[in-house]
Amino acid sequence: MDTFGCTPKFLADNPKAAQAIATSYFETLEMIKSDPNKSYEIMGAGRQAVWNAIRGLGEVLALADKAANQKFFAGEHAQFSKEAADLLLELGIIKTVPDTSSIVDTRFIK
Repeated sequence: MDTFGCTPKFLADNPKAAQAIATSYFETLEMIKSDPNKSYEIMGAGRQAVWNAIRGLGEVLALADKAANQKFFAGEHAQFSKEAADLLLELGIIKTVPDTSSIVDTRFIK
């Protein structure tokens, strides 16, 4: 899964909105788990083609719930970021390895 990205200024100015984004995401995952047909119908907004395309989304993608996010950002993220940065450096996409520990704010997933 991807991540939600917000600027530090947005997080500082809008902590309630940032928390609402995270909370809504986790509530959506719970709804997909408890009532997949209804959740996919809502996401498809009544369009049958869209509904059919996203139906079974949870069977294809690993949707990271709150516990999985907490685990990932407690340790796995640092290793993943190091490996990704090393690869990007080797490929010449970046010139220096950034300090990724300063760009992640996990307070909204606790």
